[in-house]
Amino acid sequence: MLPDDFEPERDAYIEATVIDIADDCSKQFNSLRYGTISDNKKIVVDQKMIQEVKIKDSTHHLILENYVLGVYRRPNED
Repeated sequence: MLPDDFEPERDAYIEATVIDIADDCSKQFNSLRYGTISDNKKIVVDQKMIQEVKIKDSTHHLILENYVLGVYRRPNED
């Protein structure tokens, strides 16, 4: 038996698309900044580490650099 308000835990890790990065991020993230194709801007992150920030009428989702578990790269990328 489960309580009525029970919700099963979602997958811990998700894929996210990087929109922008801070100027002081490490050089490993430079390809995410200058990539032009959104497929090249995919990362894996623990979804519990995503911060939702609401400013006026906009909602932003932020992930600290050290919470990124991986960056997708195509086989021909360095």
